[in-house]
Amino acid sequence: MHIVSEMTKVCGEVTLIISKKMGKRNAITEDRTEFHNFFSKAATNILNTSLEPEQKKNLLKSIYSNYMEEFGKNTKSGKGSISKSSKELLEKVYATKQWLTKEERELVAKRCQITPLQVRIWFINKRSRSK
Repeated sequence: MHIVSEMTKVCGEVTLIISKKMGKRNAITEDRTEFHNFFSKAATNILNTSLEPEQKKNLLKSIYSNYMEEFGKNTKSGKGSISKSSKELLEKVYATKQWLTKEERELVAKRCQITPLQVRIWFINKRSRSK
């Protein structure tokens, strides 16, 4: 029972931290080091609990994936990574057509929530890797 209360306490603290950060979404996307600081603090708190190692690992993975879902999306400024679902869509499009027109690039970019330039670069790199 102690483990459950400990986990509930940690989850509550992490939820509070995340909800405070969500109010500052624009600031976070502009300053990516803020996530590193947030995750370091959350990880330290989790690692200092009496949870089992596997529970700690799962909790850290959950926090990281939730954060990336919410804040890891690309913005117009700064370098960002392409999400897994976007990569899957790009792979499907590439399987049917290796060269896109400008209009097709814009459509794919909109669906992937990335810029047309990122789509163009992804296709260039994919063709290069496929040789």
